[in-house]
Amino acid sequence: MNRHLLEVANLIELLMENAADQSSATLKVAARIANATQQQGHLWEAMQLDNREEFETLLQTHFPDIAKSNPQQVRWKKWIYQHLAARTGQQLTPPLCHQCFDYEHCYPAGPINPTRH
Repeated sequence: MNRHLLEVANLIELLMENAADQSSATLKVAARIANATQQQGHLWEAMQLDNREEFETLLQTHFPDIAKSNPQQVRWKKWIYQHLAARTGQQLTPPLCHQCFDYEHCYPAGPINPTRH
């Protein structure tokens, strides 16, 4: 299986393990988030939302534990990938982050270790 397809599947699984419910609507949001992690730019931009707060509202509605798990306000794409890396035991970063104009802001020196749910 292609690396990106495998990551998307693993991200959907991670999100659904932390979902408020197992509804088809929540699954669609999980798939939308997982697919957006494969695109360039911030997660909220890749999802064509107006701002980060709109994305956080989606998280609070569908994935409240994840929404609460980012007290340092790390960029969400990076934070979700850190959770995936902790879960899989692999060193992972979103595929296009290195091409982003904001890369230096999102990836300053020193990793942040996510808590596991």
